[in-house]
Amino acid sequence: MKRRRLAGALTLVAIITVFGLAVPPSVTALEKVQVCLPEIGVSFGDWELARKLGYFEKEGLSVDLILMSGAICERALLAGSVDFSLAPNIFQAFMHSPRGKIILQTSTSLPHKLIANPQIKSIQELKGKKIATSGFGGLTEVLTREILQSGGLNPEKDTTFIVVGTPDARYAALTSGAVQASLLASR
Repeated sequence: MKRRRLAGALTLVAIITVFGLAVPPSVTALEKVQVCLPEIGVSFGDWELARKLGYFEKEGLSVDLILMSGAICERALLAGSVDFSLAPNIFQAFMHSPRGKIILQTSTSLPHKLIANPQIKSIQELKGKKIATSGFGGLTEVLTREILQSGGLNPEKDTTFIVVGTPDARYAALTSGAVQASLLASR
């Protein structure tokens, strides 16, 4: 009788063990996070490498990298459509509507340069010329106005701003001669 009970108990333990091994371990759902990228550049590589190496998963995150123009990144972050933005013009958005926090700053300056057609040799030579910008009130326009003012021009009277959009489109407008200058990021 004792042997039967012992055999039954061992059989029960064996069955529980086998079924226990057959049941997959509990899977914890990863927290979904959306990060807006304004361009595929150096910063994109860091994020994509971290994702491919599984760093985010180790922290319990499923990170979606979404490519949008900087102005759209700004609006998406303020509207809550994305969780983070790597667009540099988000600083300006926070000045007008502080709905978030800056949690990481990876550089002490912006990588933008005012690029002009080869025949333009100084800021003064931009007088009467067309300058491409991403949008009115955006980072490229604000910085371009500051550069023009520091060079002695009145951006309101001396130049014409043309909204062209993305860095690729601004570069194309510049190389085609449609505009004579544009603020572009150089890495």
